[in-house]
Amino acid sequence: MNIELIKQTSKTKYLHSLAKIANKEHHESLLLVTISGGTFRSSPELISFLDIESMGNTVILLDIYDNPISVDRIQLLELCITSYKTTMNSWLKCSEQINGQR
Repeated sequence: MNIELIKQTSKTKYLHSLAKIANKEHHESLLLVTISGGTFRSSPELISFLDIESMGNTVILLDIYDNPISVDRIQLLELCITSYKTTMNSWLKCSEQINGQR
């Protein structure tokens, strides 16, 4: 077996893994939404919860730091949807670029 080929393959796989981790961390930070003094992570679960119309306009939620925050449900919903769509589209494009470089 060629030692140099093994080294190069290992290095390539390592760099690919690092790129995936950096991409994930970058895009996860873009999912954060700040409103009413609280920071929330946009997710399908939060978006679905906020979409329930029978809750009224104001809802109390725990932010990412476990602080109860009273927020405007509609405003947070719009921010979360925008953040989630934009970030996931960007994340997909970056992931495809990283996988294409393999």
